[in-house]
Amino acid sequence: MRRFFLMLAFLFFAILPGINAAAQLTQSPIDVAYIVSSSGIETYDVDPQTGIPTDEGLTVVVPSNFLIVPSANGQFLYVFGANPSTNAAQLWVYTTNSLGVPQARPIQHLNVPDMYTFSIDPNGTLAYGVESTQNSQYETVADIRLFEIDPATGLVTRSKIVATYPPNGPCSSNLDSASLSIIGFNAIGNKMYDTWFCSFHESTTVTYYTRSVNQSTGGLGADKLTFTWGAGTGGGFDTVVFTAASLIDFHVPNDYQVGINSINIYPPSGGTSPLFTCTATSLEACGYGTGIKVDLSGNYIFVQTSPDNTQITRLDLPGKSIAATGYYVAGQVLAFSPDDTLVYSETAGQGNPYILPIYTFDSTTGGVSTTNGAEIAVQQPFFTLVASVRK
Repeated sequence: MRRFFLMLAFLFFAILPGINAAAQLTQSPIDVAYIVSSSGIETYDVDPQTGIPTDEGLTVVVPSNFLIVPSANGQFLYVFGANPSTNAAQLWVYTTNSLGVPQARPIQHLNVPDMYTFSIDPNGTLAYGVESTQNSQYETVADIRLFEIDPATGLVTRSKIVATYPPNGPCSSNLDSASLSIIGFNAIGNKMYDTWFCSFHESTTVTYYTRSVNQSTGGLGADKLTFTWGAGTGGGFDTVVFTAASLIDFHVPNDYQVGINSINIYPPSGGTSPLFTCTATSLEACGYGTGIKVDLSGNYIFVQTSPDNTQITRLDLPGKSIAATGYYVAGQVLAFSPDDTLVYSETAGQGNPYILPIYTFDSTTGGVSTTNGAEIAVQQPFFTLVASVRK
């Protein structure tokens, strides 16, 4: 009899690891929202069916002013900021638990002098940082440095410089300042988008470029001029969004006249002539909108039409039109979940706490819905929301 129970025990404990392994393999991805403030990183896991968040607590990280970049699988967080004791730029790597919560102690930190951005390629094994200094003539000298990531451990290796620029990049002389930024990658990670911001005494010029990415070596191809815009003494601005099928440009000619804004649709390669333009005559939101966000499918343009309202429009490339869907969200859109199923917004005129409604989103119809309790209350006046998926 004793032998029988020993055999049962052996079989149970032999099978149990297999059950646990199977459970881990079949665990569904978890939508995660991080609220980043001077207090640290507050983690919420969000029900993708209802949008209702669960607060998983605060993690205090090393720097007080920082940005975070989740890994491609959400299993690691890269925290970039200044070391409070030295004021030098550093990069910290944190693991996350199964709910996306970063652990208390970093597993790595690197000195990254002169770096001020950190971007991870969608393949999850490559990352890039912009390094920038001023020479003796007060010109901006910038380059792009490659970092290699071990996707199994999350550890980062600072590698070689893969792109260099002449002083001030493409900016002409007599300027106040010049800066280089990486603004993102295409969905499969074989293209990088970067931009130079050139500020003059009474005007601004912003130029966008596209580079190819060698996903085996991390090497970058030559810059290809993609799009440019400028603003003069009347102000104004453009918001440029790259998608798989188009380049979307929201154009505000000046700061003093309403109803003259437009949404211009270009091919992905950019250029100077849009495929078509949407103005107030075509759709009121195009002319009177104050800002846009584009969902990850690239098919829906969320146009903020007032401080407390954002209208969802559908981009029809074959029909060369932008049309209302009949759906709206409150306030301004802050972020989309990486799986394009959730929309995070912030209501206008709120404070202490700041209310962030969460909407479930159907990327096939553009429809949104919200449930009672689907919101995050933030006590801090200055914060950033970063959406991730923990796989």
